[in-house]
Amino acid sequence: MRVRRLTLTNYRGFEQATIDLDRPLTVLFGVNGSGKSSVLNALATLTTNLYPHAYSTGGQYWCHSFENHDIREGCSRLELSVDWTNADVSLPVTEVFARDQKPNVRKPVGDVGALYSAARALTIFYGSAREVATDSNAFIPVQRDNGETPDRPELATHDALAVGHLKFRTLFQWFKNREDTENELKVSRQDLTLEDPQLAAVRRAVAGMLPGFSGLRIQRDPLHMVIRKGDTLLAVDQLSDGERLLLALTADLARRLAITYADAPDPLSGEAIVLIDEVELHLHPTWQRRVLGALRSTFPNCQFIVTTHSPQVLSEVPNDAVVLVKDFQFVRPGAPTAGRDSNAILTEAMGTPDRPVAQAAAIESIGALLDEGRHAEARAQLDALALQLTERDREVVELRTMLHFLGGDDAAHPQGS
Repeated sequence: MRVRRLTLTNYRGFEQATIDLDRPLTVLFGVNGSGKSSVLNALATLTTNLYPHAYSTGGQYWCHSFENHDIREGCSRLELSVDWTNADVSLPVTEVFARDQKPNVRKPVGDVGALYSAARALTIFYGSAREVATDSNAFIPVQRDNGETPDRPELATHDALAVGHLKFRTLFQWFKNREDTENELKVSRQDLTLEDPQLAAVRRAVAGMLPGFSGLRIQRDPLHMVIRKGDTLLAVDQLSDGERLLLALTADLARRLAITYADAPDPLSGEAIVLIDEVELHLHPTWQRRVLGALRSTFPNCQFIVTTHSPQVLSEVPNDAVVLVKDFQFVRPGAPTAGRDSNAILTEAMGTPDRPVAQAAAIESIGALLDEGRHAEARAQLDALALQLTERDREVVELRTMLHFLGGDDAAHPQGS
């Protein structure tokens, strides 16, 4: 299952714009308020409204429905059109929402369920508010309810399109229930190497996404979820924000695939549409560089549509997968990003100055003084700038070199200090 194309008309800030999404990975970037997150919200809401039974629990929707404030200012209605495809079958869908009315979904006549069933077409939305709770009970699963069955198919879509502060509590409860069954089978079959296939998929995904981490399990006394980081056993709530968030997202996605593709030899190779807002959230720049590559390697058949503000993320993405959202339009970036250094991406693609205003002005002033032959003044300003930036700064080194060749360098100056 894939999203091929999305057209937004009078939706939030968009008057009319179409984005091509027919690729395994699409990365949206742009300034705050440009409309990046609106794309993800539109796809999530369309999915919920088209297939409410798959993405609801107890009659409660787990994603935004369209509201009056989603309609562009000065307009009476919004219209969204999306093309889904599954193999050679296409499903174009248009949804219209007028002020104070229920959404009207128009779709082709026929067996839509044959194309998009809850069992084989999974869409998951990880919003920018996907913090993992750190209160004392957040990672302590409760005992299994009498009627609980840990392999119910609907668990794959339960809160998959939730909007807001995701706590991943369902993940931990599911994990404990599966592990209880796994341990019972080990005892009854007298085979301590036996492993639950769904838990095996989750553990394998975590190991692939977080090198050096292993042994995700539930500790019984005290009851807690733990993982081994190198040689150290840690409770999940002892991990850093970035580690904990990436662990939870990875395990949650793997769990949903393991449930959806329970009969497949490799559930992690199952298909899903994965929407991630601010994919770099809480991650160190080193992890930002590797996160999308690791996701695509761990979940090779998922379609990822993500947003980012990170030049490190953009540098690791093919140019044809990068879309700039500017003034509520989808445009080609002004410069390539693949393989570029972060400063080049910041200045050329993202339009961000590579220096704070004060330091940039000082560098320009020193250059002007050198052009005018006022070497003593240039040297004094350069010395002051070097105290802020250090003598190793690229611009300081270049200005020192220029000053030297122009004959204005002080031989007694402590170069490289």
